[in-house]
Amino acid sequence: MQKEKDLSLNSSEIALKGFCTGCGACTEICPYKKISSGKAVSLFPCDVEKKRCDDFCPKTKTDYRLLWKTLFNKEFKNNPCGNILEIYKSKSGKNLLNYKNKKSITSLLLYIIQNQMTKSVLLNKTDSDYGSQPFLATEKSEIINSSSTHYSTGSPINFIHRNKPYNYAMVGLPCQITSVAKMRSACPEDRPGYLPFLTIGLFCTWALDPGLYSKFLKKELKNQDISETFITSGNKPKIIFKTQTNRKIEKDLSEIKKFIRKGCSMCLDLTNEFSDISIGDFEADEKYNTLIIRTQKGMEIVHNAVNSGYLEIEDYPLAEFKKLEKASMVKKEKALKKFPEQFNF
Repeated sequence: MQKEKDLSLNSSEIALKGFCTGCGACTEICPYKKISSGKAVSLFPCDVEKKRCDDFCPKTKTDYRLLWKTLFNKEFKNNPCGNILEIYKSKSGKNLLNYKNKKSITSLLLYIIQNQMTKSVLLNKTDSDYGSQPFLATEKSEIINSSSTHYSTGSPINFIHRNKPYNYAMVGLPCQITSVAKMRSACPEDRPGYLPFLTIGLFCTWALDPGLYSKFLKKELKNQDISETFITSGNKPKIIFKTQTNRKIEKDLSEIKKFIRKGCSMCLDLTNEFSDISIGDFEADEKYNTLIIRTQKGMEIVHNAVNSGYLEIEDYPLAEFKKLEKASMVKKEKALKKFPEQFNF
């Protein structure tokens, strides 16, 4: 019987067709590839048969059964939001009352750093050109100042390959955390020895092309420093830029949606299913976050942070969980309909 041909794209084809999300999983470990304008590009053709760049790229064919076995030590179950040990609505605890950005993720990171569980945290910061650059935060002030999102990101896996950090936690988008998960599931001789001890995943519907988005920001904000960016809800959502001088600049969300990365359409992960802890918005009350614990390591850290006063958690309302499941399924169905060959269940 003739073997069915694999129609999935390799990492070079993904980059060539514009689906690369710029995580940098294929760069540094390969002399033929580099990051340029927020995307991976091939410098020369490559005829190597076994490629780590293909194995580690989050957009190449993803074996969900293997990743579940590796990360959660259990067989794969097709749950809309992935593996869930516990789910809560959460907010900063009493130890964070004096901080301006009292988000759950900030609270967790401060707990980890101040209790010396790790030396650093891999985060993103906005540079003077409105681009987004990965860096290792080691101080409380660095974590607090990087607590707001600008809906764009740099190339954290490229940063990891290049710097080979030790004893660090990582905050990332689903594509970036998926790359780390693929590295963990690789055979021992191919598995990098510098992976994070903890991954905290952000919920993500889409992310913006950093090159196009930075040009837009430079034109619209005219070199003003951004302190906070957020999107309003409703039928006509807006994106609000708050500057360091407390000025608010409002734009229609449609003005930036044209910068969404093409590769986001190839993603079926809304809630960052391969992280230790996932954190996103809690739609019913902006003072809270949605917090999902996926591993035993994540559970221990969250409950210790609660007991230490860094975090508060409450039962997650069933009605909100049903909404989250529905939103997750919508994203999965869209990606599976367009790119069924890229996923293996």
